Amino acid sequence: MHFDGLTNRRHAVSLRFGATLDIAEDGIDIASWPYDDLRMVDGGPGTLRLKSVSALPLARLEVFDPAAQRQITEHARFLKGEGGGPAHTGRIVAWSLAAVADLRGRSLRHAAGRRPIDAADPALSIAIWAP
Repeated sequence: MHFDGLTNRRHAVSLRFGATLDIAEDGIDIASWPYDDLRMVDGGPGTLRLKSVSALPLARLEVFDPAAQRQITEHARFLKGEGGGPAHTGRIVAWSLAAVADLRGRSLRHAAGRRPIDAADPALSIAIWAP
């Protein structure tokens, strides 16, 4: 299934493996994705869901056939190279929580002295008044 990135309509497509991954609908080529531009995105079990960094941002390709999935993974060198997926999301969440904890700790330390946080502190990007 192919999502062209312009509409939410699914397109039943066939794939041709050559110098690029060619995507055809009703025998007409509708897209050609270079293998080095392919990235995996979250998909359902047994589905290889792809995007291409050179295609529209919302364009996706869902590959259900195990043989086609193998061919794609053999040709595409950077499937996992751009981030995304659960591991990438986990890192973002972890760093965000660490930043919040750091700011909260600074706020509590400054609140104990009942004074404003020094806005000139280069480690802060905002000033918080602690009553």
